[in-house]
Amino acid sequence: MSEVSQYDTIISKLDDTYSNGRANGNLLFFGSSVMIHSDGGIDATHKPQVSKPEVRSNAGPFSPPYVPGLYVDELKEENEDYVVLMNKYCVVQNHFLLVTKEFKRQTSPLTPCDLAAAYKLMSAGRRHGKNFFMFYNCGPLSGSSQPHKHLQFMPIPEEEVPPIEKLAQRQRLEVDGKAFIIPSLPYAHHVFRLPAYRSRPLAEILDTLTQAFISLLDLTFQTMRQLPTLPDGPPAYNVLLTFDHLHVIPRGRAEHMLSRGGIDVPVNALGFAGMLMTKSEEDQGLLIEEGPLAILRGVGLPIAEGESCSAVESSILDD
Repeated sequence: MSEVSQYDTIISKLDDTYSNGRANGNLLFFGSSVMIHSDGGIDATHKPQVSKPEVRSNAGPFSPPYVPGLYVDELKEENEDYVVLMNKYCVVQNHFLLVTKEFKRQTSPLTPCDLAAAYKLMSAGRRHGKNFFMFYNCGPLSGSSQPHKHLQFMPIPEEEVPPIEKLAQRQRLEVDGKAFIIPSLPYAHHVFRLPAYRSRPLAEILDTLTQAFISLLDLTFQTMRQLPTLPDGPPAYNVLLTFDHLHVIPRGRAEHMLSRGGIDVPVNALGFAGMLMTKSEEDQGLLIEEGPLAILRGVGLPIAEGESCSAVESSILDD
């Protein structure tokens, strides 16, 4: 199967797999009411949070035999084999996962193959009139719930971007090819602006994407090393990928306790995309009262000293 066709074939199978999964009960859809709440320039989108069973063992829903109603297809990117599965607990149609076929830990960083497969799946989606962004929850404190390495793809309306992207797109960069931060955000994060879609050969864009991730991960670890006490467990961070930007956000906690009500709000990468999940309308009201940025600050890390400017030095991309 050719490189283009395997990605396009997967995207073309999503609608039928989703419909069949719902029909046979293997895929559970939770209808959502969406509320837009602006806080500090972020239009935070609130969707209902879905309770999922906690999985502690390596064996789980991402290991064979795959559930027929969730299985889309297999995919090979250079020397890495993957399986594409629908998300069992959907609040949005066609939310799907890219899972390593061989068990790898969710605490491991993204590889060049992971990033290439993600970008090619998003590109195939665009060719089919579907708009996706990728997110990755690395480590328990990132909001991950499965130990088996998987990248997630969230569909959004065509021509739209996640709320955080609107802030990233507004940043005027004095120097191309360097990481930057968004000054209005009260938590540690690093962003890299990617070459425009199809503006360069695909291999060049993928190489830039890989080097950008290495650079942002290095900056993330620098931020962690400045902490007086490191969070428990392996390093945790969230990754967001759109056609325009790559974001990496270090994490200090998996949940934030609301000041009123004592409710723990779990946050994964979607929260930093501007999409926070709540279990009920009452919880939604408490979340808005607390403020999305306060919640994200609570589960993130403080901004490292000396990073108040928009551009951040990156030795790797300068080589």
